[in-house]
Amino acid sequence: MPDDEPNAITAEDLFAASTLSIRFEAVAAKRLIFDAEKASKVEGLFRKLPDVSVAEATDADFKKMSALYSFIKSNLGRPNVPNSNRWVSASKLVARKRPRIFPVRDNVVSTYLGINKTRDHRWDWGVYRSIMSDNAVKEALAEFRSSLSCDRVDHDCLDREPALRLLDVALWTHAIKK
Repeated sequence: MPDDEPNAITAEDLFAASTLSIRFEAVAAKRLIFDAEKASKVEGLFRKLPDVSVAEATDADFKKMSALYSFIKSNLGRPNVPNSNRWVSASKLVARKRPRIFPVRDNVVSTYLGINKTRDHRWDWGVYRSIMSDNAVKEALAEFRSSLSCDRVDHDCLDREPALRLLDVALWTHAIKK
């Protein structure tokens, strides 16, 4: 579904992110959506983000991404879900808003990739940048996209999904099998 408000956190965004096994407390939703000062700050930070993929992102881009991610993370109430925390919620929310540049970072995939101990989102993004720049990975993701053929898949929607989203799905699916 197209994002009608690409520079704002909306109730739709919170709902979409919550389908990834996280919950947002009402106070966090209120802060990010209805607090005019915070909503304005979020909008300004979104506007500063480059329109690039994570593979194309520079360290300067990571700094802008970090400003947004850190601000959102600091305004989230502690999710009321076992084994979840604000860094995961913030990661899933920014990934919802900018799916080409923000990976879905969570404990499962971070552990699988061996980056869970760094506790540094910019380091993690650098790992994703390297992964997404690899030609073998690009080819595998193209094959993965074409293999997703069944009557229940909306192929027009799938074709619009950034490669990073497909990587997120592939990594998570593989990691939970380990």
